[in-house]
Amino acid sequence: MTSGPFDIGGRKIPVTVVGPGGTMSLPGPGVAVLQLGPEADHAHGNGDFCPACEARTDVRALLFDLLEAARQGLRPPFGAVLLDARAVGDVEPVVAALEGRMPARAMRDHTVARRFRLAG
Repeated sequence: MTSGPFDIGGRKIPVTVVGPGGTMSLPGPGVAVLQLGPEADHAHGNGDFCPACEARTDVRALLFDLLEAARQGLRPPFGAVLLDARAVGDVEPVVAALEGRMPARAMRDHTVARRFRLAG
């Protein structure tokens, strides 16, 4: 494992998911915040496939982008992630992605599995 601005001694970076009805705490130093948008806020129904919605709720892609931004010095280093999923109707797919219960679709998914873990 290489060291970098997000290296926390070889441990996986904890991700705390705040779902519908949850309360967001103020992030402390070293905590990155990601926000998942609602599943459908334009011309299609919930559950219909939409590339724009898929990109906005693909937690593994968002975490990978966060990791890359820190590696490139484009954002401050972080040792934990607070994931605001209050606008998402069902957080189960988010949790499944973080627990590795969804099939990996890209190399980024493997990177995220090695570097992050679901907190709590």
